[in-house]
Amino acid sequence: MLKLDLIIKGYFTVYTPSTAAGVGILAIFGAFLLLFFIMFLLYLVPAIVLYWRIFTKAGKPGWQSIVPVYNAVVLADIAKQPMWIGWTLAGVEAVNILMVNNNSSLSSLLNLASAGLFIFLIVKLSAQFNKGTGFWVLTVLLPIVAVFMSGDLVYKNLTPAAASPAGSPAAPVAPVAPVAPVAPVAPAAPVTEAKPEAKPKA
Repeated sequence: MLKLDLIIKGYFTVYTPSTAAGVGILAIFGAFLLLFFIMFLLYLVPAIVLYWRIFTKAGKPGWQSIVPVYNAVVLADIAKQPMWIGWTLAGVEAVNILMVNNNSSLSSLLNLASAGLFIFLIVKLSAQFNKGTGFWVLTVLLPIVAVFMSGDLVYKNLTPAAASPAGSPAAPVAPVAPVAPVAPVAPAAPVTEAKPEAKPKA
């Protein structure tokens, strides 16, 4: 009986998770959550700020940059590309969102297609702004750096209507009144010097 008791105690000692193991699992889970939060702060938040700024510099409302599928269509418009490219990217993104838990080869293929179309639009977008290739590489890889470089971003095809806030029509410019013609000035009369009067001789 003592031998069986020792076997049972040994089984529970070896196979029952201890409190330290539970704490270790929670610590690993907490580390992953912290890593995700840091990635969110260092990548997603600067990317949102950066694309909001790119859209507003191009005369588009900033909120359009954060709408997941619609932003692809607007991005194609800013890049001066055919709208079917934007709609194709939007469709691929929509299917990717629906297949978020699917690990099939179709999902991987759609991810590659989405990344390829997005990079193509970024390359075309770079031609519409005053920044070089390095800035646009940073927008994809390190938006936290690119956001600090985007202050002097200038869109080359900005129309006056698009430059007004929220896409509202630009205020009309008041016409300048024509200048009245100036009357010619009459020439001044010649000035004659007064001769001194001759004094009578005594």
